[in-house]
Amino acid sequence: MSTTETVKLGKVTKDLQRKIGVDFGDKDKIYILEKELDVIAATDPSGYLAKVHEASFIIQKPDIVFFDEERNKLHFVKLYFINDMFRIVGVSCFRDGQFYFEKMYVLNDKTKYDSFEGLEGVIV
Repeated sequence: MSTTETVKLGKVTKDLQRKIGVDFGDKDKIYILEKELDVIAATDPSGYLAKVHEASFIIQKPDIVFFDEERNKLHFVKLYFINDMFRIVGVSCFRDGQFYFEKMYVLNDKTKYDSFEGLEGVIV
């Protein structure tokens, strides 16, 4: 995929690669495609920049990371404690050469946890 129509969200640091036991070499950048930005902007015109910023923050400072080698996906998870409740937010990225943002979601029901079934997470 071409990175000319993308925005860089972050990268998979060497420390994180060591912790998950995978070396991505120079294919460690994470981008969001312009079409994904358009989708986020269309669904939340006034808040899409905050969502993109939060996705970038979660990628750069996750609490837990899952690598699905079979599907070639990374899942970054951030735990927030807001109003005496935990809020768990995930960002999924797929790999096609480099990594690309797939989706950001709040883990508020069991069906979303199915993405992690059988995967071993790493606390970072």
